[in-house]
Amino acid sequence: MLGFLHQKHLLSGTFEIDAELARKAISDNVARPLNMTDVEAAYGIHTLVNSNMGRALRAVSSERGRDPRRFDLMTFGGSGPVHAVGLAEMLDISRVVVPPFPGVFSSFGLLVADVEHHFVQTYFKTFERMDITALSELLNGLWEQGRSQLRAEGFDDNHHEIITQMDMKYEGQVSDLTIPFSAGEVDSESMNSVAKAFDDEHERSFGYSSPGTGYQLVNVRVIARGLPEVPRMPGQLELSDTSNGYSSDAQRDVYFGTNHGWLSVPIVNRKTLTGDTTKGPLIVRNMTQPPWWRQAGTLRPTNGATSS
Repeated sequence: MLGFLHQKHLLSGTFEIDAELARKAISDNVARPLNMTDVEAAYGIHTLVNSNMGRALRAVSSERGRDPRRFDLMTFGGSGPVHAVGLAEMLDISRVVVPPFPGVFSSFGLLVADVEHHFVQTYFKTFERMDITALSELLNGLWEQGRSQLRAEGFDDNHHEIITQMDMKYEGQVSDLTIPFSAGEVDSESMNSVAKAFDDEHERSFGYSSPGTGYQLVNVRVIARGLPEVPRMPGQLELSDTSNGYSSDAQRDVYFGTNHGWLSVPIVNRKTLTGDTTKGPLIVRNMTQPPWWRQAGTLRPTNGATSS
């Protein structure tokens, strides 16, 4: 209804949706009860979805002391790119990264991800009552579990990566923070370093810290990662032709809200993009870039595509 998607172009043209049925569903259930036009209702749904996802992004960024403006927004999933620029605008993020084949990006990640095993052991002790020897033995046991698991899966010791973390909080708190433990052994000096790292992370996450306040250790974590001899991730992804012989519109009318209304927007096949910058607004299959994105947004394709 809004023009972001073409009713005949899903799954490379092999799956069609009924635009009229979509319009009727929105008209009967949303537009008429709210005394809105069908297009206004559809755009309202789109905006509401963006707002809900925006709250989730704030929960893991600004509400944890991290300025979202310092980050790029990585978007994937079948509909992720359709919402990406709206979310980036909400959080004042200046760049959106869209990988090739965003609809199967998670599956692709599963195929190329390193082998990883997580081991967690509760150790609920304050630093004052902590037994350094017992904690050291506990961690050594988890480290050996991780190495043994990797050896059983064919990774020799030269291809192991062991990561250690500690879940901590100040005494009396409900929630905890996960802090990296990079020291080779557990002793008073290494635990003092963990306490300092916790203070710093607490300051970043919540805007304050209380150095010297009682520290509470909750869990110890060990991640055992098997490193392949040859990287699984290819240096560059080749975009195959998925058009299946169907043609794309040279232009399509797209609705961008009351401020911009309907605009005739170029349709670009991602496979045909070169390394040159392309100005928006435009629609790249799997990604939509609205007209207000930096007044005329830009698209810079690499072995992925970057909108900024």
